[in-house]
Amino acid sequence: MTDQEKNKLKIKILNQDYEITCNAGDENDLIKSSELLNEKMSEIKNSGKTIGIDRIAIITALNFAKEIISLKENSVQLTEDSAQKIESIQNKLDLIVNIE
Repeated sequence: MTDQEKNKLKIKILNQDYEITCNAGDENDLIKSSELLNEKMSEIKNSGKTIGIDRIAIITALNFAKEIISLKENSVQLTEDSAQKIESIQNKLDLIVNIE
């Protein structure tokens, strides 16, 4: 088993440069992720309510975690709703087939 090729990227978060290693082909996702992270951390920093990069990073991570949990819950609900609709359609089709 061979390791994937790795690439180094430079990203900037709150005006601080970081060199990050990622798998080849993941560069665009990492760039988009770093831009989103920078945007969210900048919003928190500019609100003036949170001081210190560590606290800003923690608050941002908690906000992302909350959003992920919410998206997962919505996904489960959509899956359940879809299953109910499919079952309803299947029942209607069964009725139609049995009538003929």
